[in-house]
Amino acid sequence: MNSLFLQRPSLKEIKLFIPLAILLAFFAISLNDYILYVFCLFVMLFLFSVFGERFIIVFVIVTLLTLVGDVSPSLRTVVHIVDFSLLGVLFLKRFGLEWSKYPKVPKILVYFLLLYYSAMLISSIMSDYPSAGISLILRQSAFFVIIYILFALIKDFKDIKTYFLAFIIATCILASSSVVFFVMNGFTLLNLQTGNRATIFSLISNPNNVTNFYIISFPIILSAILLKKKTSDQIISWFLLFFFSLGLFLTMSRTAVLAVVLGVLIFLFILRKKLLIKFALILVTILLLFIVIDPIRDFISILFRIESGLTGRDLLWASSFQIIRDNPVFGLGLGAYQYEIFNYFPAMLNTWTGDWLVELYKMTNGKNISHSIILMFFSDMGVLGLLTVLSLPVIYFKIGFNTLSNFKNSQPWKYYFIVALFTAGATMFLRGIVDDIGLLSYGVISADLPFWLVFISLIHFWNSKNNT
Repeated sequence: MNSLFLQRPSLKEIKLFIPLAILLAFFAISLNDYILYVFCLFVMLFLFSVFGERFIIVFVIVTLLTLVGDVSPSLRTVVHIVDFSLLGVLFLKRFGLEWSKYPKVPKILVYFLLLYYSAMLISSIMSDYPSAGISLILRQSAFFVIIYILFALIKDFKDIKTYFLAFIIATCILASSSVVFFVMNGFTLLNLQTGNRATIFSLISNPNNVTNFYIISFPIILSAILLKKKTSDQIISWFLLFFFSLGLFLTMSRTAVLAVVLGVLIFLFILRKKLLIKFALILVTILLLFIVIDPIRDFISILFRIESGLTGRDLLWASSFQIIRDNPVFGLGLGAYQYEIFNYFPAMLNTWTGDWLVELYKMTNGKNISHSIILMFFSDMGVLGLLTVLSLPVIYFKIGFNTLSNFKNSQPWKYYFIVALFTAGATMFLRGIVDDIGLLSYGVISADLPFWLVFISLIHFWNSKNNT
């Protein structure tokens, strides 16, 4: 039983996992499906022989985060079956079929889930397309089952650190895949300014999904940098910070860069106000250089596509506002967006803007592309959807602030880690105002799992104090 609970990852383990993560990204890009299966199986057997059962959790999280995206539909199915089975075995081995042994979810979250499912079901029933949301409800339910099992398997702080070791490995894989794919296909920086920006990324084609990993990773790495004393630990932490910065740069996501900067500011505000002042001075200096020096201004303008403005977000927001105006109470209905959006396009379809919107529609398979989680839930599920999406941050910040207060006088390494988790989640909410992915995407694992790993970890810390 104890082998299920991972010990704190050693430097030796980190040195082993990071090269394997980069190697896996290379093979995922360059090999066909069947050879990739064989390679993944070989890596799995090797690591299982070295680390035993404790490797299973790392394997499940890494594969769920990296191999259920756009590598291969057939591989995605295999990963789902294998990972769900492994999680089920671990859960039943721990708790069996005795309901009384299952860890209880906080009541405040139970109420949230009741509100969320009420919003989904009522909006679907009142929609002109009542069956359109069935698959989304089922997918969201499967996702919450995964989250509950991961929450239930947390026994102590060591398990949480294991989850985020797996998360950092997954982020390494995604950053490596971006860099390798970028180099192997002969891209240049000019390609990042084109409308085909998403084609640069291989394992997860949506760059906004990828950036969520960096937003969450930065505070965690910063906490390690501020606390680690060993030279080898510092080297690894700074390398990861640089490598993930490179991955973030390749996404060309302005909202992600702003989210990372805000995350650093929040993190330093809570822990190191003197460093916050220094970081703020650096940002002011960069801003002044941007204003005064033409080459720097031109470079940053090209890099962040400043001249392109909101890159279509204003059009998508306008569409969502029109949908809300016409369907304020129940929304369009879950899954109905794909059938109705052409009635709300803010441009003629035979224009350049219309062609761009159609292409975006095809690329996202008709998904609600409001580019704001608030507008997405309001347009999909009406008033109940709005209440749902507004209640989640209220719950998160209530749990988060309470946890920070309870652990403020605990060991520095634990408190810094909790602050990093809280900061990562808080930043995701701020980004959600202008993006609709990463919090509740109706069960898209690669999009939402990073945030929910953060949330269930904070809930565990919160429970540990409230139950004592």
